[in-house]
Amino acid sequence: MPDCVRAFAPGGTCFFSVNLLERNRSLLTGHLAKLRAAFNFVREQKPSVTRAYVILPDYLHCIWTLSAETRIPPRWQAIRAHFARHIRKGEHLPSRHLKKSERGIWQRRFWERMIGDEPDFEQHVVTLNLIR
Repeated sequence: MPDCVRAFAPGGTCFFSVNLLERNRSLLTGHLAKLRAAFNFVREQKPSVTRAYVILPDYLHCIWTLSAETRIPPRWQAIRAHFARHIRKGEHLPSRHLKKSERGIWQRRFWERMIGDEPDFEQHVVTLNLIR
């Protein structure tokens, strides 16, 4: 497996994209309350500030300002796991997911980009508003 270097500056603001494994499903908008509950559950344990977000049927984008001690991968792992535990099974399970006893809802990786300054932040928010 390739090494993945995450963009992170303690206390920084970051833009994220997270996708479903099966891109033709609408689990996120179909279970919006459960997705929000997963975000809220994790936010209680690992504080952050959600600055902007957009949720589409098969992927989501969000901008978070994280605390200095926050590690990003465990946060996404917790959100995805909480969401998966609270929706019915029915997804296609590739063999690599079966071997690891994973649900097969989410793509394993997510994409992130550090927000550099206020104009960069504003451009990302404008982009999120255009997606809606």
